[in-house]
Amino acid sequence: MTICRRKNATFRAEKQPGVTQPPEKKVHLTQSACLEVRSKVYAKFNHQYEGAEFMNIKEVSEQLHISTDTIRYWERVGVVPHIHRNASGYRDFTDSDIDWCSFAQCMRNAGVSIECLIEYIELYQQGPQTSGARKALLTDQLATIEQRMNEIQDTYARLKVKIDHYDEHDYLNPFKHTAK
Repeated sequence: MTICRRKNATFRAEKQPGVTQPPEKKVHLTQSACLEVRSKVYAKFNHQYEGAEFMNIKEVSEQLHISTDTIRYWERVGVVPHIHRNASGYRDFTDSDIDWCSFAQCMRNAGVSIECLIEYIELYQQGPQTSGARKALLTDQLATIEQRMNEIQDTYARLKVKIDHYDEHDYLNPFKHTAK
């Protein structure tokens, strides 16, 4: 089912498998009709969120120290699973949603690519049968991070030696007294 967001947007009914459908009719809804349809759809699914405590996108952004635009982007491209919306269309973040955003932030800070995270989420959403593939994906990422850590450690050692002996030797020659 398409939930409209624009004024005078087009609404199409959901097709049911095995049932012969008449030719698709497009119905133009006014903004108020669109909001009414949206609220009915949300009401149908909101029962699973009753009693849950939610945070809005600004609160999540402040808690995790990432921009609201980043969170919206992550959801749009699939780095985090779909986030529940309230009847007004605003994101209502559950603890699980916040955990996913925190996981994505941690992985991005470690240099894991957007594509890898999207693949991980897609595998996760396919269920427990993808556990091995998910573990292999994370194992590959861990190896990549370990390689980068070794490169950073080498760079750190080289800079440390250079700084420690900077005043003693020819500071104009950047290649003297480097770590071996």
